[in-house]
Amino acid sequence: DQVSTPIPLLRIFRKKIIFYCHYPDKLLTQRTNLFKKLYRAPLDYLEEFTTSSANQILVNSKYTAGIFHEAFPSIKKELTILYPAINFNSLSREVD
Repeated sequence: DQVSTPIPLLRIFRKKIIFYCHYPDKLLTQRTNLFKKLYRAPLDYLEEFTTSSANQILVNSKYTAGIFHEAFPSIKKELTILYPAINFNSLSREVD
């Protein structure tokens, strides 16, 4: 959780950061009660803030791009779609 947290620190060292998002962490947990909502609020804000500080944001599909924009409305950067690579060698092996 909070994979994007070190991004602002890396930016201090003037490093260019590419962040690859499979799915926003904030959507992986339920907010079923007030305690959980209060607990998650600062974590969700931190995720959005730190993710937005990346120079380039990559997502793994058009679907994830749409979800990303819904989850992080303050991030207006253009997303780049980078589909995961396929290991074709694994397709030629026999299945046990």
